[in-house]
Amino acid sequence: MILDAFLAVIHHLCVFGLFVILAAEMTLVRPGISAETVMRVVRIDGLYGILAGLTLVAGGLRVFYGAKGAAFYAHNPVFWIKLGLFLVIGLLSIPPTLNYIRWRKALRSNPSALPDAAAIQTTRKLIHIEFALLFLLPILAAMMARGIGSTG
Repeated sequence: MILDAFLAVIHHLCVFGLFVILAAEMTLVRPGISAETVMRVVRIDGLYGILAGLTLVAGGLRVFYGAKGAAFYAHNPVFWIKLGLFLVIGLLSIPPTLNYIRWRKALRSNPSALPDAAAIQTTRKLIHIEFALLFLLPILAAMMARGIGSTG
């Protein structure tokens, strides 16, 4: 019971952290971004990747070592939708990450090489989509916790 609670807390804190980081990226990535802010966003985005990985690990540990057991999750379509959505969010996060890396590289070569408006706009759009989809994860989690989708 303690292990299950511990894993749930870790999992939830990681998900909350993803919200915080995406909110920070939405705030920082905007027209007129400075070189200093680009470097800050690169670091923040690195934390996003780490937290996403920890979220996945904590969730996996909950599946196999949590109170409900792997059978509960394996046969629950809401779980698979949730996992698929997490994958989609992860895939959507790749282009912004690659942009941040390109921006950093350009700045290291030329300190005045800031991203253009089109790149910023595209990146912002993807961050907003990620953020919107991220809101669905707790909804799906609440559904699962109440037995929605379970076959038993």
